[in-house]
Amino acid sequence: MGLMLTVDVIRHFKTKAKTARAIGLTRGALSFWGKYVPRDSADLIEQVTGGKFTVDPELYAKLHAAKRAKAKKIKPRRAAANKSHARH
Repeated sequence: MGLMLTVDVIRHFKTKAKTARAIGLTRGALSFWGKYVPRDSADLIEQVTGGKFTVDPELYAKLHAAKRAKAKKIKPRRAAANKSHARH
């Protein structure tokens, strides 16, 4: 049990199209997944595969917390264009 790797799930279903079809998504939606299958999709995959892939809620919670912490550390930058177009 752990985080579902996108590559493993696609390999199981053979193609991105078949993976998307199995859980009611578009192929385009899969392009946003990243390394790990998002939690909501992982729950569906667990159901569709009869438990071949399983969800560990604690690991997904830790991943979500780590992403939130990283996002807080990144401060938005002001657009460089605003500085270069300043009137004198």
